Amino acid sequence: MGLEERRKRERENRKNAILKAARKLFFEKGFRQVTVENIARKAEFSKGSIYLYFNSKEEIYSQILLNDIDKFHDSVADILQGPSSASEALIRVAEIYVDFFL
Repeated sequence: MGLEERRKRERENRKNAILKAARKLFFEKGFRQVTVENIARKAEFSKGSIYLYFNSKEEIYSQILLNDIDKFHDSVADILQGPSSASEALIRVAEIYVDFFL
């Protein structure tokens, strides 16, 4: 693995750590109560470091939502490609929806 690949992977890991910390805080406190400073503290980064990866708290929140939607979409696609009946597929999609969004 080259230096450039390692740097890219490390950057992705740091970005994911920020998202993980932010996700936990948003669920614990709610969007309005969380600050970038809270996220930085939880992720063990400086506040300035957060801005190297995201422009705002809103962007962090948006990225979390987009990631969840992608996971949901992938799960639904897997169900629809599986060997189940339409009614079974619908039930599974409903279960996944509840797991992801409620």
